[in-house]
Amino acid sequence: MRLPRQIVGLADQTVVSGSNFVVLIVVGRTLAPIDFGYFVLAFTLLQSAGAVQSALITRPHNVLGATRQGEDYRRYTTASAFLQIVYAIAWALLLLVIAAVTGLSGSPSSTTFLVAAPVAVAWQAQEFLRRVLYTERRLHIALLDDILSYGSQAAILVWLGVDGTLTATRALVVVGATSLFSALAVFPFLRHSLGRDLSRDALRSNWHFGRWLGAAEVVYWLASQSYIYVGGLVVGPVVSAALKAAQTLLGPVSVFLAFFVSYLPTSFARAQERGELARRMRAAFTLTVPPTLVYAFGAIVFAPTLLRHVYGAEYAHDATVVRLFAVYYVILSVSDVFVAALAARGLTQRIFVGHALGAAISLVVGWALLLHWHAAGGTAGMILSLLGALILFILAFGMSSAHRESQPGGATASNVLPRRDPST
Repeated sequence: MRLPRQIVGLADQTVVSGSNFVVLIVVGRTLAPIDFGYFVLAFTLLQSAGAVQSALITRPHNVLGATRQGEDYRRYTTASAFLQIVYAIAWALLLLVIAAVTGLSGSPSSTTFLVAAPVAVAWQAQEFLRRVLYTERRLHIALLDDILSYGSQAAILVWLGVDGTLTATRALVVVGATSLFSALAVFPFLRHSLGRDLSRDALRSNWHFGRWLGAAEVVYWLASQSYIYVGGLVVGPVVSAALKAAQTLLGPVSVFLAFFVSYLPTSFARAQERGELARRMRAAFTLTVPPTLVYAFGAIVFAPTLLRHVYGAEYAHDATVVRLFAVYYVILSVSDVFVAALAARGLTQRIFVGHALGAAISLVVGWALLLHWHAAGGTAGMILSLLGALILFILAFGMSSAHRESQPGGATASNVLPRRDPST
């Protein structure tokens, strides 16, 4: 008996995010803070590249590809694959440039960025194929492939950590090798999904659908992940290590919320068609906020103990950073529901505006807090940024609801999103 797709999707997200959680814990516990900081700078860039990849390529494929069939679907998927290749090469070149610049400046991080360049290509290739399987509702294959890739990745890194031979460069090599192996293993299952002809219309459709989501990811990066780089460049890589170490302790909540980020827009779109969006949002708040509160409370109470036992005494003084991250994720659990509701209504520009406000707060206030209070100040800046964005999300949703109620019969979700089941 096959499990429901939602359970398989949650299990798959748990494998992916859980592996990243293990990677950061093992590397952070094994390496010295300064070496872990260099690893964090490269690894976070790889994760950020994946977030923009999702907005511009894979999320549009989950939505727009699900409405196509036969040769039309193959031409669309081929065009998406072409766009993916160009995007991955661009990121690899960017990482090579960073490696060259850091090398000329004499920074020991240059080797880490150099190795990260091919890793970016392999990681994105695996993620693209994985999301195509989501579009085709073959989540069981995606889950098995991710267990093969991310499971072996975590196991190898744990072994290297216990053996005492783990370095930042070796950790990235393991990530790249397992991603490449997984992509090659799953490719035969998708050989009939790709062809020789590509659709130029697909490229235009992807851009039209994903441009605001991509822009939103960029400004969200400025409002959150940029602290890791500003801290690393201005204060030192130890600040980057402290930020990532504290954030990783909230990893289980991140896994939990990441599933709802993928699942809620589709669920909300269907509810919108039936006039049940408000009820579905209340149910979503019930599912996301209370569990996040419980975990956050535990992290706040046991922050010093968690840091000491997970990373060692070198991070014990960062308990305040962990507690601030706990507050951040509680706010995020509320924000994610409103973002999903806006996406279901096709209001992706409003999502961009909210995150743009958050980025502006980071530029004006957040970075100053980082420079003054280091990792704790950076986390406080993230909280202020997210609060500013959340206020705009709430206002945008309220204005949208008032506008729809003023229209005869109201609008339906079919006006803003294709009617499909992407099974994400």
